[in-house]
Amino acid sequence: MEWFRSIPDETHHRAFLKDVLTLVLDEAVFKANRRGEPVIRWRLPQELLSLIDVQTRDQPASHEELLAAIKATIDFSVKTGHPMFINQLYSGLDPYGLAGQWVTDALNPSSYTYEVAPVFTTMEEAVLQNMRALLGYPDGRGDGIFCPGGSLANGCAMNLARFKAFPSVKTEGLHGLPRLVLFASEDAHYSIHKMAALEGLGEAAVRSVTCDSQGRMDLKALEAEIQVAKRDGVHPFMVVATAGTTVLGALDPLSAIADVCSTHGLWLHVDAAWGGGLLFSKEHRHLLAGIERADSVAWNPHKLLAVPQQCSTLLVRHEGLLKACHGRDATYLFQKDKFYDHNLDPGDKYIQCGRRVDVFKFWLMWKGKVCILK
Repeated sequence: MEWFRSIPDETHHRAFLKDVLTLVLDEAVFKANRRGEPVIRWRLPQELLSLIDVQTRDQPASHEELLAAIKATIDFSVKTGHPMFINQLYSGLDPYGLAGQWVTDALNPSSYTYEVAPVFTTMEEAVLQNMRALLGYPDGRGDGIFCPGGSLANGCAMNLARFKAFPSVKTEGLHGLPRLVLFASEDAHYSIHKMAALEGLGEAAVRSVTCDSQGRMDLKALEAEIQVAKRDGVHPFMVVATAGTTVLGALDPLSAIADVCSTHGLWLHVDAAWGGGLLFSKEHRHLLAGIERADSVAWNPHKLLAVPQQCSTLLVRHEGLLKACHGRDATYLFQKDKFYDHNLDPGDKYIQCGRRVDVFKFWLMWKGKVCILK
């Protein structure tokens, strides 16, 4: 089997893409999202497999067969832009965001150095700075990255908090460190336990704090858990507050939790993956009072702001910490003798190297429809 058995000419590709664009606009963007249409044409798995041939073949499909497969895919997929679709984690369809995705998919960039993505790397820094300003970080100072989802943003925050407390963990690992524990409410996102396991802390390192009747972290219970941990001889290093729990949408009392963290010298991370969008609301942004005191914040614009999936960020108060924690200074990629300021290369502060560009769809929506709060 040869991957490129035959390469059609530009005329063929142009005709195919025009037909696909017409099909997507008609069937996926407009018709499918009208109130009279179903949110999904539900089929059981075996029935679905009889309607769509999901197997790859050793012969290339025709133009008509590919278009039929695309139409069937649209027909039997969930229409997230439908007025009757609702999900607590994401939504769609935004025309500006969709246009942004089309552009970045067409350009197929990877945003790790300025020279391979000059527009997108500078755009990322501008958007992240504006997001930090909305958080309340003075003049938008600090740092930030785009992440492949809020779970990984929470995991990066955990890694940063541990590194700041024990810098040797980067080179020496967990050897010689005390047993570390962190605190999160009993309604915190499950990624907190997942990331604790992934990073070698273990799920047991997450001490669950009880919530009040409205699903908010109980401050007295938090203080009590910290005291118990100290009596147990373990080392508390972090508190994860939640701004928008998955089920109830509860907002933990951020200012009061920040006071507790300040008293005990703990890193405060706010998982605002869902609730961060409130910062764009003059009426509701007061609900996140205290978030400006967080050491790090996870914020997913693809949730409350309805940016197309995926668009997740981690915002950090401490300048240079992301690079110090994650950087390796690979000389074949992050050379110091470039003909521009090498500090414009963002890739070394990320865990992954190659990554898709998620900023443009958010930037286009922000430019096209939002008034920045004064």
